[in-house]
Amino acid sequence: MKTTKTFLTALCVMLLWACTASGGQKAETVQKQADLSFLTSLGIDLNKVTTIGTDFNGGSDAEAQSLTHAQGRALLGQVIPYLSGETPDEQADVPGNFFITGVKPMAGGYTLVMFLIEFGDGSSESVGIYDSKGTLTDFADLGSWLDFGMEEAEQDMRSGTGYKTEAGMNSITEKGFTIDRSLKYVNWKLEKSTVGEDDEPYPVPTPTGTIWELKKQYVYTLDANGRLRLAMPVKTRTTGTPDRVSLLRDEIDDLDFLPVSDDTRFDRLNSLAEKVNVMTQEIDDQLQYNIEVMAWRYFDATPQAFLRWIADHRDNPGHILKIFESIFSKAYVPKERLVEQISAMPAGEARDYLERLTAQWGPADAVG
Repeated sequence: MKTTKTFLTALCVMLLWACTASGGQKAETVQKQADLSFLTSLGIDLNKVTTIGTDFNGGSDAEAQSLTHAQGRALLGQVIPYLSGETPDEQADVPGNFFITGVKPMAGGYTLVMFLIEFGDGSSESVGIYDSKGTLTDFADLGSWLDFGMEEAEQDMRSGTGYKTEAGMNSITEKGFTIDRSLKYVNWKLEKSTVGEDDEPYPVPTPTGTIWELKKQYVYTLDANGRLRLAMPVKTRTTGTPDRVSLLRDEIDDLDFLPVSDDTRFDRLNSLAEKVNVMTQEIDDQLQYNIEVMAWRYFDATPQAFLRWIADHRDNPGHILKIFESIFSKAYVPKERLVEQISAMPAGEARDYLERLTAQWGPADAVG
């Protein structure tokens, strides 16, 4: 039967494993080991937050401490622009809901804080490292830890193929941790679920068999300055034969796992932008969108570092420059934010270059 691509990247998001499955202790115990006053001073109830043990499988809004905008701004405003203002930005494309799901004392007086960020029809886990004063020293987006998304469906929309993701944090010590992630390409079919909120069963896409599987292990260590270091290359094992488009998509997803303190991520983004440029000349795919979204996230989290990279590579900008311009021409990021960030750079040749380079950038459908 003929197959139709749907690219429904998160049609059926199945997140939210129980925090209690992590084998954590109560918050009172961790307070004896680490100074968490930077959290309690924000009004965060640590009795509702799991103390992370040797493994951690994420959390849900029912078992985690939800964050107010002010609390989110204090903890994550440095890397998430939506949270940086005094009040929520009504113009934000994906505002999201934020939760603390776990804490872990780390070496050197640092504290690891796990967050769950819900947005639209999906969510992701992320990790922040804080010093004893509550200053964010590093941050990494660790993606969705339990997800299923349809990729292809038969004409009757009752069966097809899709991607299933599972992940968790393991081997956790005061000096680091690993993230073990599995990406499976599976067959699925619609099956009746358990009774829903309306007291009626409803059909959900259910995996029925694995076509191929990609297993990855991301090994992080914490340095003396409270910065995360991701061992490269990432440990990878495959079962079956993933197609090259799926492999490139997964490489792009890996960019999220690089800590914001890692300046090599811009080089990696540029390298993958070049691969995407070649690939999209051969096949119609979402790769271009995926790499644009990643550039958007990088600029949002570390705009000054991104601008410095662009300025430092003006003699050999690579394809990343076209991707960077596209996030403003497609209005993923307001031009005003770009102007603001360039103006915040020290006066000099780099800022002058960026002002000239971006003078005519803006939404492609703008009038005038």
